[in-house]
Amino acid sequence: MSLQQTSPARHPDFIRTVLDRAVHFINDGQLNSADVLLEALADEMTVREQVAYLRGVTASGLGRKNVAQHFFKTALEANPRNAHAHALLGETLLDDQPAHAAAAFAAALTLDPAKPDWNVWLAKAFNRLGFTDFAKNSLKDALALSTSHADALNETDALAAQETSEDLRQSLSHKAHSRDQSVLCDALLLEATRHQSNHDLDRARKLFESLLEINSSHHLAMCNFAILEREAGHLGLAKELLDRARVLLDQVPVSRLEALPGRLVMAEAYITFGDSERARSQIDAVVKLAPGDAGIHASCAMALQKIGQSRDAIVHFERAVTLNQNQSPEFYCALGSALLEIETPDRAEIPFNHAAALAPGLKLAIRGLFETYLALGRTTDAKAQLDLMLSAYPSDPEIEALRCRLSH
Repeated sequence: MSLQQTSPARHPDFIRTVLDRAVHFINDGQLNSADVLLEALADEMTVREQVAYLRGVTASGLGRKNVAQHFFKTALEANPRNAHAHALLGETLLDDQPAHAAAAFAAALTLDPAKPDWNVWLAKAFNRLGFTDFAKNSLKDALALSTSHADALNETDALAAQETSEDLRQSLSHKAHSRDQSVLCDALLLEATRHQSNHDLDRARKLFESLLEINSSHHLAMCNFAILEREAGHLGLAKELLDRARVLLDQVPVSRLEALPGRLVMAEAYITFGDSERARSQIDAVVKLAPGDAGIHASCAMALQKIGQSRDAIVHFERAVTLNQNQSPEFYCALGSALLEIETPDRAEIPFNHAAALAPGLKLAIRGLFETYLALGRTTDAKAQLDLMLSAYPSDPEIEALRCRLSH
C-alpha cells in the first residue's frame, strides 16, 4: 500500500509507526534509511517539528551541515522551546560560526541547564571568540554536573595550557566583536539573563558588562542590567541604567517591532522599581504593536499579574494559549495563579496540572495544585501535593506552614 493510499482512520498510527521506525534506524546507524522514511512525512504538519528535528539529526550524522542547519531551524520555527534542536544546531555551527553557535548553546541551556555536553560546547564557542573566562566558567558548570566528564576535563587542560596574556585575549576579543556582533550580543544576553535568574549576580554582571562594551546602546541589556543592580541593592546605579535605557528606547520609533523585547523588559524594570503605572503603559504599547504574537501576550500577561492586575492578565493568558498552546510550565503556573487570585480555583486546576505534566516535580506546579485543592475543599488531593512537595523539597521552609493550613 502506498503512503497516499493509507486509510485516513489509520493515518495517525501510521505516522507514529514511521517515526518510531526512523528513530530505530537512527539509533542503529542506518541514517540514509531513516531519512528516506522521514521524507515521506515531510508534508505532515502535525509532526513537522519531530520530522524536521530527526532529519537534522540524520543530516548531521551524515556530515551534511548545511542541510542539518536547515532542518534544525525548521524544527525551531515549529517549537522554539526545543532545547535539543538549539544545541545540535549550535554543534553544526561551532567550527565556522562560533558566535551563532554560542547563541544556540545559550538558548539550549536556558531551556535545559542540566546538560554537561552543552556547557562544554558553549565553552568551546566562547574560547574561540576570545572570552576565555566565560569558557572556564562554562567548563566548571559542566564538571559540576559530571565530575568525570572527559571532554570537559580535556578542554579545561587545554585552556590552562594555552597562551592567555592580556594582549592576546584583547586581540581575540576584538576580533570576535567585529564579526557577527549582533548574534554575539544575543549569546551574551541569554547567558547573562540565565545566570541573573539563578541569582548568580556577579557572573551575570560580567556578561552584561562585556555585552555593553560591544554595543553600548543595547537597551535590552541595559534594562536587564538595571534589574540586576536593583536586586543587588545598588539603587543609584540601577536607576542610572534604567534612565539610560529609557532614553535609548525613546529614540526608537514606537512602531518598530524590534523594540518590543526592550519595552517588555522596561516594563519588568518598572515593576521591580514599584512603578506600576509606567509598567502598564509599556505593556499596553507592546500589545497594540503585536496583537497576534503569542509570546508577546504571554509576556504581557505575566507582567500584568505581577502588578496585581490578574483579570486583565487572564485575557492575555487566554489569547496566548489560543495562538500557541506550546507555552512554558512557568506560563501555565502563572495562569493558574492568576485564576486563583480572581477566586476561580475550579479553572486553575487545568493549567497547574498541565505545568506539572510538562515539568514533573516543578515546585510552582506542586504548590499551585496544593492551593487549588485547598480552595476547592479537596483536602485529600491537597495532602497528596504536600506529600509530593515534602518528598521533592524536604527542607523547604514553607512545608510546615502548608501543613498547618491543611490541618485547619
